Amino acid sequence: RSTIVALAMGWIHATLMYEEAEATKDEESAANSALQAIVAFITHRRFSEAARALMTDFASRSSCDRVALGLSRGPRVRVVAISNTGSFSRSLSLARKLRAAMEEAFDQERVLLWPLPAGMVPDGGAPDMILERQSDLAVGDKGRSIMSVPLFDGRQHRGVILFERGGDVGFSGDEVQRLLALCALLTPLIIEKRDNNRWLIIRPTVPLRDLLQRALGRSPLVLKAAVLAGGLPVVALFVLQADRDVVAE
Repeated sequence: RSTIVALAMGWIHATLMYEEAEATKDEESAANSALQAIVAFITHRRFSEAARALMTDFASRSSCDRVALGLSRGPRVRVVAISNTGSFSRSLSLARKLRAAMEEAFDQERVLLWPLPAGMVPDGGAPDMILERQSDLAVGDKGRSIMSVPLFDGRQHRGVILFERGGDVGFSGDEVQRLLALCALLTPLIIEKRDNNRWLIIRPTVPLRDLLQRALGRSPLVLKAAVLAGGLPVVALFVLQADRDVVAE
């Protein structure tokens, strides 16, 4: 009996050691992927080239057919890079569908998956998230899987990275968490490189625009700024007081 117990304890110990080694291996693989993704991004001088290289690296590393990056401009999202694609027209049907799917995730400020995993549907009913634009992007390919990840820099959402994969191969829970961590790590680098790559005359206006956007929300800044600018003089007429000298005979 003691021999059997010893063998059982040894088997348990070996199993625990194997699981620990596998976990360490996965962590090292994730760290290596993050480092290579950063290198793929920062080695390019121009932002457009760096963003395209990063999306292509993402597509290759995550076995995706296409990965696209969109960055916010007020309440809208502008597609700035698509994996394995040079210059493209934003008026094309694909670019419009990508933008619509990105804005759907950007507006809801949450990760969107299509098709939605069965475990995420409460009580077999309709989920509490809107996935209309994600399904539109997958039209014509029933086996297509899509994941849209909003980019958050710690203060506000800055854009979306959209992953696409065909062949009835969805995104596993571990894979989703790994890609989320990688996107969170790269978001500050993407925004900093985008801002530093702008014309010198535009750079000083970026902090002011971000400040106004945080104060006024994501609705059109021009409209809100115009209303605010028009209302301030009217308020000043009723609030501000000053002495006046009246000269008369």
